[in-house]
Amino acid sequence: MGSTLPSSARAIPCSITRSNPRIAAAIRLMESHVDAPLTIAAIAKRVRVSQRTLEQEFNGEMRGYHKPI
Repeated sequence: MGSTLPSSARAIPCSITRSNPRIAAAIRLMESHVDAPLTIAAIAKRVRVSQRTLEQEFNGEMRGYHKPI
């Protein structure tokens, strides 16, 4: 199965993969389930963290990586 995301959208910033392995794992899960997306709760369960913690960590890590559309 191929990803439907452009290659530029698939790149995980290196600082995230080094600084927060849980977030890197969550992003890999999202990328591998593009055709049938997982819920945030399901992703959190797979990376063994609460949904709230995953949301907080994701927001903290992604701050500064948002690009205007």
